[in-house]
Amino acid sequence: MKALVKDFSILTAITLLIFAFTFPNVSPDYGPGLDSSYVWALNWLFLHDYNTLTSLIYPFGPLTVLKCSIGEGNNFILFLAFYSFIKCLFIVSGFLVACLFTDRRPHIFGRKHKAFRWLVPTILLWVACYYANVDILIIFSCLFLSLLFIQKRKFGLFLFAVALAVLSLFIKVSIGVSALAVVLVSMLLYFAEYHSVRILLLQCLVFVGVFVAMAFVVLHRPSVVSNWMVGVAHLVFGYGGLSLDYVNHAFWMILWLLSLVLLPLLCREKNFRYAGLMLMVPVFAFYKHGIIREDLYHFFGLIFFMVVFWMVMALLAVRRRHVVLLVGVISVFSLLMNAAEMEGSKKRMQQFFYGVDNVKGPFFHYKSYMKDANEYSAWRLQAVQLPDTVLQKIGNASIDIYPFEFSYVAQNKLNWQPRTSLGSALSPWLENKSARNFSNSDDAARFVLWHFQNDSYGKRSVSIDNRYFLNDEPEVVLNMLQNYMVLASTDRLLLLERVESPAPCNPTLGDHLSVRWGEWVEVPSYLDAAVRVKVSSQKSFRGKIRSLLYKDEIYTVDYQTEDGTVYSYRYDPAFSAEGLWCSPLVQQPCDTVSEPAVVRIRFRTGNDRLMRPAMDLQFEYLPMDALPGLPKVKR
Repeated sequence: MKALVKDFSILTAITLLIFAFTFPNVSPDYGPGLDSSYVWALNWLFLHDYNTLTSLIYPFGPLTVLKCSIGEGNNFILFLAFYSFIKCLFIVSGFLVACLFTDRRPHIFGRKHKAFRWLVPTILLWVACYYANVDILIIFSCLFLSLLFIQKRKFGLFLFAVALAVLSLFIKVSIGVSALAVVLVSMLLYFAEYHSVRILLLQCLVFVGVFVAMAFVVLHRPSVVSNWMVGVAHLVFGYGGLSLDYVNHAFWMILWLLSLVLLPLLCREKNFRYAGLMLMVPVFAFYKHGIIREDLYHFFGLIFFMVVFWMVMALLAVRRRHVVLLVGVISVFSLLMNAAEMEGSKKRMQQFFYGVDNVKGPFFHYKSYMKDANEYSAWRLQAVQLPDTVLQKIGNASIDIYPFEFSYVAQNKLNWQPRTSLGSALSPWLENKSARNFSNSDDAARFVLWHFQNDSYGKRSVSIDNRYFLNDEPEVVLNMLQNYMVLASTDRLLLLERVESPAPCNPTLGDHLSVRWGEWVEVPSYLDAAVRVKVSSQKSFRGKIRSLLYKDEIYTVDYQTEDGTVYSYRYDPAFSAEGLWCSPLVQQPCDTVSEPAVVRIRFRTGNDRLMRPAMDLQFEYLPMDALPGLPKVKR
């Protein structure tokens, strides 16, 4: 009994030390910008309109506040409580998996020095916690709980792991997919270990039961549950269209891959190999996430995950820990070298400040800490203050923001009515739902605030990732142009107001054309009509394999205007069959200018061999009179 109390005391002390000394520099402030804007929006809806929040289909779920929180209501307190819980769970379950409460395994420093049995796991978990965010803590906590269940055969551990994995799905889809994969693989490993069909069936029933029960608790309505689950599938498979163009170094990426291939050979211990199998899907998910959105934030998310991965694998490889750590160092080093040419990569590791000082504010000086954060948020939001003339036109009427700068709502206290996909849709299915929010009179907001970003030509004509703003979501944009009219403008945004009786838009379709990549195509001129082109292209077999295992290519549309100037913008082929904008080429939507007509157009990709040689084009002509929302151009 004394030994148990002593071990419990030591474990509690170590847990608190690791927790305090690896606590991140979290702050509940927010402001303009893509990510910050979404965080505010989800937090605000959680407090003020939870039913609407549950009906949205977005990579972050209705419980986003448990991962990303701001100074709205008690959201930040919820975040601190959940973060503290999940981090302590990770540390404690990690020690339990390392068998610190038993002497079944030999210790590297010998049995006479039992204090050292705490040292190595403490160091490994300390380093892991330094790099582990909420996503990583949840996934590896599910791993530890699943390993303990296989070892101890206590069904409560499995139930705990399932509940945590399902909960994470409603925090962020990518976390939930990885955590659920860990639990599902653990079920198969348990069956392989004990050959119990009865337990496997019971696990399946519990898994489904917990999933359904928590879905109804979080989402409330049956219709929302089914719709949300379908949306999750579209989010998972639609993410590939967000690829960024970044050249990877084959040597370093192959070296990293080789370190994973060698994993089963490094150690033969059962828990080590079980953990490797359970982490296959999370490793692939973080790799895909990091390699597709290959910027500092996402790629270093992969690096941090791999640091924790190798610390955990070393924790489980008692007999050959030094070998595992050596391979782990090579693995992480190869990713760092691959990222060396990314702008700001050298400073990335220095941007995270951890330590006891980070605990003082949120835990011991909460009121002053929140006051400072809110004042900083108010200062940042001044950049999106709307003119009084625009605010007077809007009044208290419903309004949506397109495409993403919801900080306008936060600063100007607007009556926000969000569309289904919240931001840019990741699949045509999601886009169709958002498009109906603008065409259906029952769902449509009275106003839309449409904001724009500068492109490389000094124009305001792009959305996210240098995509031409009229091509980002073709059907959503077309519904806005048909059902809204331009009411006011500033130097960077348009205010659109809903038209009570929109004119019917009866497009005229041209003949189908078969063209090759990189081939210029003449754009037909059509009196008093805007021209779009429906583009249907297909990947080759090699392209499909590359897209599955690596990432998709960058797709570019080139516009040549009457004066011979060529403008190039990105587009997403998942939406191109709906119609890409051709002419007139609107580049200054906030100004009353004569926009140039496009005389030729062509489509390019980074590697034509990854695509079928020919694509199908069909021009579409839209009457200008049926597009009152189109910015003022020469007609």
